[in-house]
Amino acid sequence: MNPIDATRQAVIERLQADPELQNIPCILDEKGDVDVGIEKALATLGIAVIFELERGTLDYPSVGAYVVNLEPVFTVVENVLINRDPDNVSASGKTASDVITRLFEVFHPLKTAQPIYLTGFELVSDTEGLLTYTVSARAKANWIPVLEPQEP
Repeated sequence: MNPIDATRQAVIERLQADPELQNIPCILDEKGDVDVGIEKALATLGIAVIFELERGTLDYPSVGAYVVNLEPVFTVVENVLINRDPDNVSASGKTASDVITRLFEVFHPLKTAQPIYLTGFELVSDTEGLLTYTVSARAKANWIPVLEPQEP
């Protein structure tokens, strides 16, 4: 598995294994129509987490192996009117800030073999009952590409 997919898979496995985040939908940047997934989650639960690997850089290309520096981002979106409605039985019970702090706990740097480490968060928008936060992260992965033999 390539280092990008391996990082993505390790992150999703950690999220799915966490009992406090299991009922929060985590939408992947590679799983088709992200907008539809967000709309469905916000309409029923009132909250969603989107995980994206936004960019990456390569170090040491001249030695034949790379260190891949990845910049993953979580986006936490909460429809406050639905998620915090006491009459909504399908609401998650967790606010956007609950999810953000839980992400910092799940990916704590002192836990064993973390695929990523989180570096901060930011409120991106607060409009019409919809809160959107981004949680930034960093990851490093080693990659030795398989090269085709060259003619002498």
